[in-house]
Amino acid sequence: MTAQPTFQTTISIGDYLLGEKTSVIKHEYLDGQIVAMAGANRKHVLLTTSLSALLHARSRARGCQLFARDMKLGHDYTGETYFCYPDLMLTCADDDRHPLYCNHSDSGIHLDAQDCDISLSDIHADLPGLFHA
Repeated sequence: MTAQPTFQTTISIGDYLLGEKTSVIKHEYLDGQIVAMAGANRKHVLLTTSLSALLHARSRARGCQLFARDMKLGHDYTGETYFCYPDLMLTCADDDRHPLYCNHSDSGIHLDAQDCDISLSDIHADLPGLFHA
């Protein structure tokens, strides 16, 4: 018996962004491949909400933008392009203002609460400009 070839279709970034506008579920973009995202549990959402509340006023006071859950992060890694939905994302770069996603930059952070064990001391250490200035 002969194995049947498998084909993987890649889609463009433009088609991905267009599809995300109308999709009822979120997808990550992994260099041309689309992957549906799973939902979050209660603890995960509570952690994200708490961190967002903690950082919101301080980030705005410094001209930064804080996004929770629904804003995409676009970034390139080793020549491949990725888009994901971090639980929390902070950008302070004046040129990071695309209407559909944020760009990965040295002046921003992103956090996926499901993949980390984080404490308030970790946040203070990572974001000294928001808590000491």
